[in-house]
Amino acid sequence: MRKYLVIIAGVFGIAFGIGFLTWWIPKAPSDIPVQTIVLEDEDARQQFLADHGVAEGRCIAVQTIRLPADTNGIFQAYADLQQSQGFPLTSRIGASATRYTYAQSSSGQDHLYTELLLDETQIVIGAIQYNTLSGTMYPLLQEVN
Repeated sequence: MRKYLVIIAGVFGIAFGIGFLTWWIPKAPSDIPVQTIVLEDEDARQQFLADHGVAEGRCIAVQTIRLPADTNGIFQAYADLQQSQGFPLTSRIGASATRYTYAQSSSGQDHLYTELLLDETQIVIGAIQYNTLSGTMYPLLQEVN
């Protein structure tokens, strides 16, 4: 009988812990205002990057990609990062986009890259910076929330 009580107490403890963590861990707010930033050409993209701390970026790749059809799995973290910056990435899932990759030209920062993701109308739907040494992604803009 005592064995069953321990098992029941353990199940209730786990259920309580899951409930508490679900309540306590902050959720990504869904009411972040969506930004509409249009970058029509390379000069506009360079100015946008300079305005956000990437003064010496050089474009090293331009690729047309298709966004995943849903935000499940590994793409969810990327979509959350874009939402935190107010970019409308999730409204474009499954669509084609153009990815511009910029490398830092500053001495000692050759491991830092910035990516801009633009839809067919040249609206920014995503922007990140990442460090190839650590594999870490950062928002290009200060988080809105």
